[in-house]
Amino acid sequence: MKKIIYTPEQDQISEIEKIVSMFEMGADYLYLRKPEKDISYWYAYIEQFPYGWESKMITSEFKLLHDLKLGGFHFKRETLNNISEKDLIENLKMLKDSSIKSSVTAHNLSELNKYDGQFDIVLISPLFDSISKKEYHGNWDFEKLKIFIENRTPLSTLLIGQGGIVDKNFVEVQSLGLDGYALLGYLWN
Repeated sequence: MKKIIYTPEQDQISEIEKIVSMFEMGADYLYLRKPEKDISYWYAYIEQFPYGWESKMITSEFKLLHDLKLGGFHFKRETLNNISEKDLIENLKMLKDSSIKSSVTAHNLSELNKYDGQFDIVLISPLFDSISKKEYHGNWDFEKLKIFIENRTPLSTLLIGQGGIVDKNFVEVQSLGLDGYALLGYLWN
């Protein structure tokens, strides 16, 4: 299973060292997400990592993506709402041609069906009640989700579960047939 980690929303002591350690233990991608930080923060932040780790980082800032040659771009909901279908297709093609991962979050089965096959990574969220965002409650019908996953044509899209994943529900996450999981609150809270 693919393992995705998120930066903590608030700075942590020895944060970079902990993330490097998680990469060394097999984390596949790091989502750069600190809503209160500006773009200049991220340049200094990424400089602290050993050379070469940039390809494992995913951002939602086009400028960071291109300036630092990061490995992926995450399309936030507001980005999707403000881009035409034609421009989205062109952006996805440009990313694919540059070997840059495209990512999006699906909050329901309708969105999952729409994004599957279109993006490289679809985060299925939240599977369970979120640890880091108390107002995000898991509302997925696991039976319908499992049937969707079982019946989909093999595609290049990775389906990644996130939200409220902890030790006690990890077996349930694995039983869904997902390609991986993402952790934020479990790691940092």
